[in-house]
Amino acid sequence: MKTSLRALGLAALAVLGMSAQGHAADNLLTNGDFASAGDGWSLSKATGNTATAAYGSGAAVVSVATTGTTNWGVQLTQKGLHLDAGSSYTVTFDASASEARTINVAMSTDVTWHYQGGSDVTLGTTSKSFTVKITPDSTVDAGILQFNLGGTLGDVTIDNVVITGGSTTVTAGSEMILNGDFASAGDNWSLSKATGNTATAAYGTESAVVTLAATGTTNWGVQLTQGGLVLKAGSTYTVAFDASASVARTINVAMSTDKTWHYQGGSDVTLGTTSKSYSIKISPDSTVDAGILQFNLGGTLGTVTLDNVSVKELIVSGGVTLLPDTTTVPDAPSTLPGLRVKGRFLYTPTGEKVIFRGVNEMFVWGDKEGLTLPEIAKTGANSVRIVWTLADGTAAGLDTLIARSVRNRLIPIVEFHDATGKWDSLPKVVNGWLSAPYLAVLRKHEKYVVVNIGNEIGDASVSAADYVTGYDSSVAKLRRAGVQAPVMIDASTYGQSYAMISQTAKTLLAHDSLHNLLFSVHMWWPIKYNTDKATLEAKIKSSIAHSVAKNIPLVVGEFGEAFTEAGTVAATDSISFRTILSECQANQVGWLVWSWGKVTNNPQKDLNMTTGGTFATLQTWGLEVAVTDANSIKNTSVIPNYLSAAAGIRASGRNVDGYVLHTGNGTVQLTAPVAGQVEWISPAGSVASSASVQAGANTLKQPTVPGLWILRAVGSQRSWKVLVP
Repeated sequence: MKTSLRALGLAALAVLGMSAQGHAADNLLTNGDFASAGDGWSLSKATGNTATAAYGSGAAVVSVATTGTTNWGVQLTQKGLHLDAGSSYTVTFDASASEARTINVAMSTDVTWHYQGGSDVTLGTTSKSFTVKITPDSTVDAGILQFNLGGTLGDVTIDNVVITGGSTTVTAGSEMILNGDFASAGDNWSLSKATGNTATAAYGTESAVVTLAATGTTNWGVQLTQGGLVLKAGSTYTVAFDASASVARTINVAMSTDKTWHYQGGSDVTLGTTSKSYSIKISPDSTVDAGILQFNLGGTLGTVTLDNVSVKELIVSGGVTLLPDTTTVPDAPSTLPGLRVKGRFLYTPTGEKVIFRGVNEMFVWGDKEGLTLPEIAKTGANSVRIVWTLADGTAAGLDTLIARSVRNRLIPIVEFHDATGKWDSLPKVVNGWLSAPYLAVLRKHEKYVVVNIGNEIGDASVSAADYVTGYDSSVAKLRRAGVQAPVMIDASTYGQSYAMISQTAKTLLAHDSLHNLLFSVHMWWPIKYNTDKATLEAKIKSSIAHSVAKNIPLVVGEFGEAFTEAGTVAATDSISFRTILSECQANQVGWLVWSWGKVTNNPQKDLNMTTGGTFATLQTWGLEVAVTDANSIKNTSVIPNYLSAAAGIRASGRNVDGYVLHTGNGTVQLTAPVAGQVEWISPAGSVASSASVQAGANTLKQPTVPGLWILRAVGSQRSWKVLVP
């Protein structure tokens, strides 16, 4: 984020579902040229909107007579599209308007109206061709193309609508199952029964008929299996079969590993009393030569009939194969000179766990010297994300900011802001880091720095395949250049798509030669993009919970109190920032709030944590996040000792009475439990000066005369020895 963000909603949590459908050469729409008038198309109007559609000229002409302020108030749609999560779809069309205006082109899911991505398009009064790329986050058979036309009166003419996609071609490999049609009776198949289960298998009709006479409650109590399958971690396998049951019931189809019975994935399937064809996809998390296909049939009495069983690996070309989110990735080497990722956590070289509690600040546009860093440090923050650009900053300037951050015991997270929303600009920022001056800065500070390649690179059109390919290449280039620091990668869709992280994190981590990556989601998720507050809070909780369950090293890299394009905050613009704080604290997930406010946000001035960039001017929600909330920076931040050593500070540790003292670099940082007075006692034993301290953090100047001084808290028994060089 800089001073505004595109109003894009959160891509919902989804794991990639690959399809056997390859790249479509033909239009996925019907009647895209409107040659058959309005066949296949629908016009919908929300309350308060009046519009009509005419198709007589071989085009759709939608006339909006009355309208509210939302673009979705009037929609021209076509339903019934099959959409694959992670694949990229290209929507092309010709359009014009009676007056220059903006429309929105998007995909969603029927009934639930789950947003699948889209873009705004600006029309003129003469017809032009437009292209929009959309990457759905869910695999659905009830996808909808929407032309959102509300918000402006007048006519919109649309013609020659074509959808092609996706960018990834998937074909089936060779058959892996032997005797899948049971033509050789039960050859290669086995029936197993756990204690308390009675079942038999008959193969006389060139199918398998399993009869359960007695069964427990677990589906694995009775299993029809075939072993000897060679399975590859991260590949996707299609399991197809025909099946029916004597009574409607559910069975489970899964893969596992022989002897160890390690579960490799599977799904429940609901059978009816007439035979139907079924297909599921399984992505094993282990590479094995002794894989097993299991039909888990226990739990219900009666018969189950199976036939035409097939298992084929899906071969991906023109894209990448994504590892499942259950994949175990090695930790970063413990020998790295700086910070390293282990599991879902970041650690210092001395083994201290680091959970970010920090802020963002746009230093490059108003504080290139980092004069506000001591003010940020007063919150007790342990990290700061430094907004920088190739266009407006220099390597020497970034060097200064990094050094000053470390002196203030803040882990510096450096990022280039030049490619926000622009996927094709990823190489530009990578080349910036690889330039000699910036590369020298990264190498110089490799013990402390985190490299956030670029801010919010890519919109909703970026596919999972493109995302992995782009960042694989980028990280590899940095590693070859000698950058060993953790690399932090922002989500796509302007940083907002946790779904992209959930699909790709394990693949990117596995591919990084150092396995030293962090992933950042920017939770610009206001109520208006999430139906209601409860839905929004559920999304926050589910995303964080997923990252914990799947061991993904996640950081909430940006969030604020609210998001609006206009600068005037409505209730529906609100973001549940307190939920972000509490969920991150409960799950040990790091966060960086946007933004400190020395460089002001405009027009969203509500996002300024301070009014002047100083600790004393913290205001409203910024004061909560930094100080007063139970989960604020002050109340949850832990500053690793290795930063104290870097700043030349000797840590005294926390005393039982609540005082904490650090000294070095000409100052003393004293945390006091209550307000009061302190005295400097000279080497000769006299009181040389005194100073007032507030409850909380205080910065005191050391005496200028060399020698062993005593700093004493008046009225208490606390005193400290301070050696002034």
